[in-house]
Amino acid sequence: LYRGATPDITLMTLSGPNQAAVVRERTLRLSWEILGKQPTSFTVQLDGKVVADHIHGQSYPLSLAGIAEGKHRVTVIADGAHTYFSLSPAALASRSSKPLPVTSTIDFTYSAAAGKN
Repeated sequence: LYRGATPDITLMTLSGPNQAAVVRERTLRLSWEILGKQPTSFTVQLDGKVVADHIHGQSYPLSLAGIAEGKHRVTVIADGAHTYFSLSPAALASRSSKPLPVTSTIDFTYSAAAGKN
């Protein structure tokens, strides 16, 4: 994207809690940034299950009410967009021969103790 060799791709980064932090609030405020082609919408998954789709804009208040304490994974998917580069640290500079989905994932630990919000 930077050198103009892949102007059709999208890059996305998800902001969230530091992966070492323990989330105690009942709402996890997600936001993400896009560079490149704008997606048609976004999908949010929690532990591999879709919790919201057809999101427009670049933020989402993820309710943690009712989820178990412990480790969880949130993923945002940029619908209608693709990239050729994996976000895996081992493959950042390797171009895929096929379009890849544009996703960004954060792992976090949830503890309802003293949860407010």
